[in-house]
Amino acid sequence: MIHEELVGAPGPRERWAFATLIDQARVLVADAAAADAVQARWDPAELAFGVAHGAVTVGPGVLGPILEVAGTEAEYASPLRDQHGRVPSRANPQVVRGLERSLPGASRTADLWQALQRAAGPRPLRRVAAWPAGHSWAVALSHDLDIVTGWPLFAAARWLELLRKGEGRRAVEAVRAGLGALGQQPVRRGVHRLLGAEERFGFRSTWFVLAGHPSLGTWLRGDVTYRAEAPGTVALIDSIRRGGHEIGLHGSFATRESTDAFAVERSRIAAITGSPPVGVRQHFLRLTPGRTLRAARIAGFEYDSTLGFADRGGFRLGTADVLAAWDPERLEPVGLDEVPLVWMDRALSKYQRLEDPNRWVADALDLAATCRQAGGLWVGLWHPNVVPALGFPGADLAFEQLLAGLGEADPFVGTLGEMVAWRRARRGLRGSVLPDGRTVLSEAGPGRWAATVQDEAGRLQPSVIWSEVRDG
Repeated sequence: MIHEELVGAPGPRERWAFATLIDQARVLVADAAAADAVQARWDPAELAFGVAHGAVTVGPGVLGPILEVAGTEAEYASPLRDQHGRVPSRANPQVVRGLERSLPGASRTADLWQALQRAAGPRPLRRVAAWPAGHSWAVALSHDLDIVTGWPLFAAARWLELLRKGEGRRAVEAVRAGLGALGQQPVRRGVHRLLGAEERFGFRSTWFVLAGHPSLGTWLRGDVTYRAEAPGTVALIDSIRRGGHEIGLHGSFATRESTDAFAVERSRIAAITGSPPVGVRQHFLRLTPGRTLRAARIAGFEYDSTLGFADRGGFRLGTADVLAAWDPERLEPVGLDEVPLVWMDRALSKYQRLEDPNRWVADALDLAATCRQAGGLWVGLWHPNVVPALGFPGADLAFEQLLAGLGEADPFVGTLGEMVAWRRARRGLRGSVLPDGRTVLSEAGPGRWAATVQDEAGRLQPSVIWSEVRDG
């Protein structure tokens, strides 16, 4: 185990980066009663991990990249913006280095664990298992409900997009499917098809719903296009909730830097569902580093899932896991969790000009394999309007192929809210080791999932909860 404090840390930046490092490494933090634990010390000259008897040293060479990428400090400092006011992917250090499809944080946490093993000597080391019930990695599917009404307008815009790309055959297929859907409700049918497929494959997902006020201006900007309280929207939300899925807020453009807008839209979702949503994802992934997440936290949200690339798949924060968000503007923790988006369908079709849904699935599963190897969390976004009638021939069948491929490697599957609940509980665990080798944990874990611990060799170790020891 390791003591929580980074001795000699010059400020909150280094303390946050170190806490993020040990959290990502799954190292069990020693509680106040555990004197026999490894100590961590700050060394401004250290470029890697230094090892001494009973201690490891870290410095800017280790913590700097965490702040730069996972802390979004490099993006915050960039003056670049794309046509939607977003920090473009080319300003991201992962993209600059050609590493956006890799996880440098995984090698960093492996190096930390090796340093701890060398420094520990006879001191016991424990790691918390990555995910519940013996699963070695995790998958969370999500859907942004961008469209409910006015689908022919979106279909026509999609037909023009295909023609501009020279996809004449696909455009003809899309027009034929759209004309065949006249008088029907293809968005509603698309939602129910996704729900049916997820039920068959054993998935539960998170659905982000727009709750701003629609107007001609919001329609023209591609922002809010429907009323959350409209009977058709409420019926869709009810169907989603009956399947055990999570409802989150899809923050309108107005919420980007407005706590008031966040609070209003959150309350509108609460009025429909009976409880306020705990998660948010910004529409168009429009986010100002630090500021938008701070406004979301003040409005009452517990997590955000916006920080992913709009124009490609990959790891914008250099990690495939939930992490406590950092505010690069105020240089302090935000107070909510970030669940980075790894992959989405429209990044491939819109920006990468890949119109074959089978290629989308291949790209998604390639990134999932990277997450699986690192014991991480794959977060994907499939839009419910990506259906043949709205200009995406073959997409409905491809979604089922994606579910089948993701499920083959036995991930822990749940909603984004469940992932955050698990990771918060795992991050908050504190422990000590009894003379008989049992690990005493401060708590069991969230809800129905019990936390388990591993020794230096990765073997499961018996553990008890502090209350059981205290009560005899």
